[in-house]
Amino acid sequence: MESKTIATLTIAKDDVINLNFRMINKAISAMEFINARNFKEAILLNITEYSEDPRPPMKLKELENF
Repeated sequence: MESKTIATLTIAKDDVINLNFRMINKAISAMEFINARNFKEAILLNITEYSEDPRPPMKLKELENF
């Protein structure tokens, strides 16, 4: 099976705190060919790595509730 890049998500460091999770969930819903759980985990890791927000990172279950 040929592999192709379908979508790329780039989150700028300054935008992480203001990230709109509802929009991400809509994007996930629209892209059924993406494994939503892995996609959310990747977003969660990105936020954890780049956010300067002093609050602790969200747990995956909290992210799924947005």
